Amino acid sequence: MTPTAKRTKTEAAAAAAVATASATVVAASTASTAAAPEVAVAQQQHTQQQHQNQQENQSVREILLSSKEAAVIVREFVLLKAFDVVSSGQYRKFVLRKKDLCEGWAMRMHDNYHAMTVEVRNLAKYVSMARSQGHMEVATVCTKLLNCLECPHVHETGWNTCSITKVQCVGGVRVNAMSEATPIFVHPRFLRFCLSFWFTSRFDHVLRRVVRGKYTKIFCDDYTLSQVSAMIYADTDIVTGVVDNFIHALTHVHATMHKFLGIPARGSETLSNFVI
Repeated sequence: MTPTAKRTKTEAAAAAAVATASATVVAASTASTAAAPEVAVAQQQHTQQQHQNQQENQSVREILLSSKEAAVIVREFVLLKAFDVVSSGQYRKFVLRKKDLCEGWAMRMHDNYHAMTVEVRNLAKYVSMARSQGHMEVATVCTKLLNCLECPHVHETGWNTCSITKVQCVGGVRVNAMSEATPIFVHPRFLRFCLSFWFTSRFDHVLRRVVRGKYTKIFCDDYTLSQVSAMIYADTDIVTGVVDNFIHALTHVHATMHKFLGIPARGSETLSNFVI
């Protein structure tokens, strides 16, 4: 092969290599451009996940039940639920829309509502803890209180056997529904705990009944939604009384169950899903 032919063949190989490299660069650039929307979506999902993690961390941090912050969290849960009841479910949707628009008040209210929902749901853990330690009678009583729509009520006459202590007592506190054929009674000394456990674990149900009984009728008859919402906001029986009752009841439930189940004391009870 002549030198000229060799040079021509070398130049052709170099040109082919350059063409291949150029095609690779173009293909990579095209793939990068095509993948740009996917990258943007992935980044957006990552940002949303980070925000969700921050919300969860905020909702599960320990907050002293005696602090003002705990009262604010419970109060905002009560207001959101009360407004939602009189608006037939529209107020919570309104809060969610405002949260999606990153309005501060809506984000705080939604986070506090989530924290309270987790707190109430976690009371059921006491049932499994009592059952795991062999306290089947206590687990049964707590389960009945969790599922019963009726408030525990006192029977002042007749002899009954306490489901927990197996001791005969006059009267007693019935913890299951009247519709059930077999009544379950506990000694009257457990009345405060039964009322506290039922009130906190059925807080959503209790709040709905209070608001419906006090405001739904007048809203339908005489007032607009805005006027009823203003009444609820100014109603100290709901925004103060119900809130204080919940905090006191929750404190008593945690203190009683921690002592009974041998859970190490923390010094002060907290509002978070780490209390159990």
